[in-house]
Amino acid sequence: MSSRGNALPTPARAEPRLLEGRILRGCNVHHRSTVFTQRVDLRGLAGRGTGDAGVPFEQALLEAILEVERAVAGTMLSSDGPAFATIVRDPSSSRVVDLVWESRSGGVSRAAARVALAGVLALTAAGIHPSAPDREGHFGALRTKLERRARRRRWSPQAAALAVAARRRGIPCEPLAGSYLRLGEGALQRVVSASDPADSADSILETAFPVGVPALLPTALIVGERGTGAVGRSLEGLLRASGSAVGLATRQETTVSGKPVDRNAHGRGAGARFLLGDPRVEKLVCALSPRTIVARGLRLDHASVAAVLEPKGGGDPAEYRLGIDVAVAATSGAVIVGAENPHAQRLLEELGPRRVVLVAARRRAVQPHLSQEGCAVVLTRSARGETLDLIRSSETLASVKVASLRSRSRGVGDRRLRRTMFAIGLAFGLGLSGVELSSAVEKSQYLRR
Repeated sequence: MSSRGNALPTPARAEPRLLEGRILRGCNVHHRSTVFTQRVDLRGLAGRGTGDAGVPFEQALLEAILEVERAVAGTMLSSDGPAFATIVRDPSSSRVVDLVWESRSGGVSRAAARVALAGVLALTAAGIHPSAPDREGHFGALRTKLERRARRRRWSPQAAALAVAARRRGIPCEPLAGSYLRLGEGALQRVVSASDPADSADSILETAFPVGVPALLPTALIVGERGTGAVGRSLEGLLRASGSAVGLATRQETTVSGKPVDRNAHGRGAGARFLLGDPRVEKLVCALSPRTIVARGLRLDHASVAAVLEPKGGGDPAEYRLGIDVAVAATSGAVIVGAENPHAQRLLEELGPRRVVLVAARRRAVQPHLSQEGCAVVLTRSARGETLDLIRSSETLASVKVASLRSRSRGVGDRRLRRTMFAIGLAFGLGLSGVELSSAVEKSQYLRR
C-alpha cells in the first residue's frame, strides 16, 4: 500500500475514522459463528483507491485488519485467524461501510481495527501532511501494545494443538486456568489437561470424546416478538417433568432446574452462553426476540430445535424475517411454527415437510402437511373431550387431555393451550417419545401456573 497511484492528498480532518464497533456472538446475520462488525466513516476517501492498483480504501483496511488478527492469533497460538470477512455498504450513505470479520475476542478485534487504520494511514498519507502527528510512531505504539496483550494470553503449544483438533471435529473448546481446557457443553463437558507433551491432541480428544459420543447439548430456541418467555418456561417445565436438568435463558431470567442464577454471574444477555458451561445442565432452552438476534447475534452456534412464534402487529417485518432466518440456519432439527404464520409456507418449502412441525387449532388446517409425512400438534375436539394431539402422517404419537389447561378467563386459557402446543412440538423435537410426552404433561405442575 504505497502513497502513489490513486491515493490522492486528503486534508487531515477528512481522513477515515472508526465509528462504533460491536461483536455479534454465535450465528448471526453475516456468518454462522461470531463476528466483529466495525463501522467506518470513509470521509474524504469514499470512492477513492489506495496503492498502485487502486484498491478501495475500505478493502485495504479490511485486509490490514485480517493481517493484524492473524498476527495476534499466531502470537497466541490460538488459531489461524479469521476465515470469513466481508464489507457491508450503508445504502443511505456512500461514505459509511461496515467491515465484518470472524472474531474470537471482541477486545482483540476492536484493537486490531485501530492498529490497522493507523498502519494504512501511515502508508497512504506518508508525506502528504508534514504537520500531522507522527503516524509511524502512533502505529508502532498501538501495534506494540497489542502484541504485549497477545503474549500475555498465549496458549501452550499442546493446548493450541488440542483446540485445533477440537474445532476440526466441531467440539466446543474453551481455555481455563493453566493448561486446562473445557471440551464440550453442559453436562457433556470434559475438563482436560494439555500439559503432557507425550499425549497427542488427537489421543486426548479421543479419550474425552470417542467418535459417536455427543459433545453438544440438546438445545431448543424460541424466537418471537412476544410470548417467548412463556413458551420457554412451559418447555422447561415439561423437560424437567421428564427427568432432565434444564437450563433456561430468557430476557427476564436465567435458571438451572428452576433455580435462579444470579445475573452478576454471567452478565446481561449472556445467560445461554453461561449455561453452556454449567456442568449441571443436560438440556438448554433459550428464548430470544428477532431484534436481539439481529443486533447481537444468536449467542449460540447451534440449536437442535427451534420454535418460530407469530409476528405481532406493528412490528418490523424485515427484522422479524432476519431474526428467524438466523435461528433456522443454526438449527439442525425440527422447526415448530404456527400453520397461520406468514412464513410457514416459506419454511416448509425451504426445509421440507419432515423438518417442520405445524401447530394448528384444527386438524384440517394441516392435513396437506400430514399427507406429506409431516408432523403437527393440533387441538382435537371429540365426544371424549378436548385433547392436544401430536400427529405424524395418520399416526397419533401422543394425546393429552386439556381440561386442566382451561381457566375461567378464556383468553388466558387459550394462551396457555397455545404455548403448551409449541412446548410439545419442541420436546418431541428434542427426542421425547409420545409416551414420555403424555406422562410429562400429566405430571408437570407448570401448566397450572
